[in-house]
Amino acid sequence: MKWWSIILISLGLAWSTTAWSQAESRVALVIGNGAYQNAEALKNPMNDARAMAKVLREAGFDVILRENASRRGMTEALRELSGKLTPGGVGLFYYAGHGMQVRGANYLLPVDAALNTEDELKYETVDVNDVLVRFDEARTRLSLLILDACRDNPFARRFRSTTRGLAQTDAPRGTVIAYATAPGETAADGEGANGLYTTELLKAIVVPGLKLEEVFKRTIDGVARASGNKQTPWVSSSFRGDFVFNAAAVAPPSAAATPPPGPQAAAPAPPGASGFDDRQFELAMWNAAEKSGQVGDYNEYLKRYPKGQFAGLARNRLDALRTKPAPGGQVAPVATPAAPKPSTAPPREVVVATRW
Repeated sequence: MKWWSIILISLGLAWSTTAWSQAESRVALVIGNGAYQNAEALKNPMNDARAMAKVLREAGFDVILRENASRRGMTEALRELSGKLTPGGVGLFYYAGHGMQVRGANYLLPVDAALNTEDELKYETVDVNDVLVRFDEARTRLSLLILDACRDNPFARRFRSTTRGLAQTDAPRGTVIAYATAPGETAADGEGANGLYTTELLKAIVVPGLKLEEVFKRTIDGVARASGNKQTPWVSSSFRGDFVFNAAAVAPPSAAATPPPGPQAAAPAPPGASGFDDRQFELAMWNAAEKSGQVGDYNEYLKRYPKGQFAGLARNRLDALRTKPAPGGQVAPVATPAAPKPSTAPPREVVVATRW
């Protein structure tokens, strides 16, 4: 039947769009530093990094994971990241560990950092601006930096110009910089297996179909609630596109779902049998009937969805076709589907989506 072919094409196009978004180049560097040699050790960054790496891999990222990285190890990992980034793709840098701000610049501390003076920063740490430069040179469409590094500076007493937490950095075009707490504030390492900020961030990332701004909104709300408003994450963004960590996947049309040729084609498989959402299938079936304008297609829709969201419209279309004069001036007879029997099944839940 025509409507079946149109439905398969419609669902195939929807799957192709999803597959295209999933095929987008996604590369992430995840670093968790906790076993510091010359500073206070942190217990959660390694757990945070492992959990983040797992979630990002499930979201289609090519993940480079480093734990307790030295200055050389962090530099080499950044070089590896640069080699994998592609123009128009997505690049992500996640860091959990000690960080500090000096004279308005942010620095991330390798586990072997040994600092006595500010002059040693460029030799012993990694400047966050160096990470931003690598993303800019790669011309990624989205550069995402997540810094769970707003703990107390372990070397603060040795410097004259340090302040609490990290400094706010204006995000270059196409960049999002996410901080575990507001500029100039500190965040606790956390009492559980993961830090408070990363715990809430992981919860939001795994939600299917959640846009990037909503991911951070949920993270901010979750952290503020869990900390009694003592810790408020911060986001600096200049990204104007759309990005979803986990797209709501649509399965490709299956060859097994294609009805056999001939006028006596079997009815389509029940909704969900081939991986399609029932509401999506109903919409595709209605669109097919609307496109053809044929009595048989409206009847097929009503036969399958007698109480569907377009059932009233389908009957109106059939009434209009019934009163349409046929060639010769007579009204063409139109078969009307029998009224459905009362159903004992519980009513279907209606989901209404709102835009944030």
